[in-house]
Amino acid sequence: MRRDLTQRPLITAVERHRTHPATRWAASARRELALAAAIVATVAVASGCSSFSRKPLAENVVAARQLSLRGTDALQRGRSDEAESLFGKAIETCPVNDRAHAGYAEALWQKGDRDKAVSHMEHALRLSGGDPEMLVQLGEMHLARGELDAAAHRAEQAIQTQRQLAAAWVLKGDVERQRRQFAEALASYHRALAHQDHYPRAQMALADVYRQQNLPQRALATLDSLADHYTPTDVPASVRFQQGLAQKALGRYDDAAESLLAATRAGAATPDVLVQLGEAQWLAGDLSNARLTLAKALQDAPQHAAALQLAARLEGQQQRMAAATDTSKR
Repeated sequence: MRRDLTQRPLITAVERHRTHPATRWAASARRELALAAAIVATVAVASGCSSFSRKPLAENVVAARQLSLRGTDALQRGRSDEAESLFGKAIETCPVNDRAHAGYAEALWQKGDRDKAVSHMEHALRLSGGDPEMLVQLGEMHLARGELDAAAHRAEQAIQTQRQLAAAWVLKGDVERQRRQFAEALASYHRALAHQDHYPRAQMALADVYRQQNLPQRALATLDSLADHYTPTDVPASVRFQQGLAQKALGRYDDAAESLLAATRAGAATPDVLVQLGEAQWLAGDLSNARLTLAKALQDAPQHAAALQLAARLEGQQQRMAAATDTSKR
C-alpha cells in the first residue's frame, strides 16, 4: 500500500533527525563503564553478566556493548534478522544491559513483532532507571500503535526528566496533533525547535499543522527554512511535496508545479503526488503536461478517486474550449 503524503508527511523521505537510539547510546561509553559498578551490585539478584568477579563482569559489559554496536550497524543496513541475533547475544552476555534490550526491541519492531518489542523496551527502560530518550522511544511505539494516552504519558515523563529534550516535545506535539489539539501541538513543536532549531521532523510537523489550520504562508516559511539546510538537489521529496501544497494554496501555481515535479524526481512519484502535480500544472495553464501527469497517475492507479475527479475536470474544460471554438467559427 502506498503512503499518502497528504496525510502523513512525517513518515516520508525526510530522515529522522535524531540518530538511531542504539548508535547514540553506544557512543556514550563512559556511561556504560560507570554503570559496571552498579551492575556488580545488582548481578546476584538479576542473574547478571555471568560472573561475580569484577574483571569478567567488565569484560562482559564491553562485549555486550560491542555486540550492540554491530547490531546497530545491522539495523541501519536493514538487516533486522542479523540485528536481532546480535542484540540477543548481547543480552545473553549481560542480561542487565539496558541498551542491548533497547536495540533488541528496535530490531523486533522493524520485523513487525510489536508486542514483544514494547515488552523489551519497557524492560530496557526499567534497567536504565527512566532514561528520557528511552521514554521517548517507548512513547513513539505507543503512538504508532494508536495508544495516545500511553504515548502522552511517556512524553510527559520524559519532559519532567529532561525539559530540554526536543524529541520529547515533538512526541507530545504528535499526540496533540492526532487529537486535533492544534494550538497545543503548535506550542509543543515550537518548544522543540527552541531547544533544537534544525529538527526536520519537528519542522515538517509544524508545517503540517499550519497547513491544516489554513495558514499556508506560515507552512511555506517553515518548509523553506528547512529546505535551506540542504543543497537544492538534496532537498527531501516530502519537503518538496509540502512546499508544493503550500504554494498551490497561495495561488503560486508555477512554483507549486516546480516543487511537485522535484518531489516526483526525488522518488515520490506516487499517484497522490502526481495528482497534485497535474492539478498545479493545469492551474498554471500547462494543460498538455497536466494530461501527461494525470495519465501516469491513472496508469499506476486506475481507480484513484482524486485522479478520476481531476480527469473529469480536465475533460470538462476541454469540452468547454471545443464548444467556444465552434461558436467562434460560426
